[in-house]
Amino acid sequence: MGKFGDVNKIIHHMNEKLEPLGFIVNNELIKGEEYIILNSERMRNPSNKDSTRENEPFVNVKEEYLFNSKLKKNEISLYYLIIEYIISNNKNLKIDIGDTTYKSLCVQLNIKNAHTQKNILDKFIFYNWIEKKSGELTLGIRFFTDLIKFFPLNNLDKCSLCNNAIIVENKRCSHCLSVYHPHCFNHLAEKLSLCFVCKNAL
Repeated sequence: MGKFGDVNKIIHHMNEKLEPLGFIVNNELIKGEEYIILNSERMRNPSNKDSTRENEPFVNVKEEYLFNSKLKKNEISLYYLIIEYIISNNKNLKIDIGDTTYKSLCVQLNIKNAHTQKNILDKFIFYNWIEKKSGELTLGIRFFTDLIKFFPLNNLDKCSLCNNAIIVENKRCSHCLSVYHPHCFNHLAEKLSLCFVCKNAL
């Protein structure tokens, strides 16, 4: 730490060494917590392909990307059904109550044994792909660190402070109804006590 001074300088030095190897380190705020994330530059979204890099390999996320996390192919398919439901509906997935649930998605993939369903869910939670809150499933930290860049989030509201997509959880200014991530809203309330948009008290 004495040599580099602060985290940003450390990350800059790391990227100088890692870039020739095809890796990059990012410093990101996820759910109010700071994470330093190692990514492969070759793990790029196929929709971002351009002619200058057409010979570089692209990862088929659903077929390859999660195998290192010890998930089987049908478990990967189930995971993507869960994620697509949460993002498309902008709400968490209930486990067993409602029209579309974790259990109904399992049955859709012919995973009908209750013990097997539980074991797969436990694995998702253990590896931080999914979090369980009050009987509902929400996105885990690994989704944000590893996969969010592969999913289109254009239809979701953007945070009025950081301008990143808001998935499910949000807070609003009571005056202008500007929408924020909960951690961004709390940061404003603690530091300024003012809405970033209308400047009224939060």
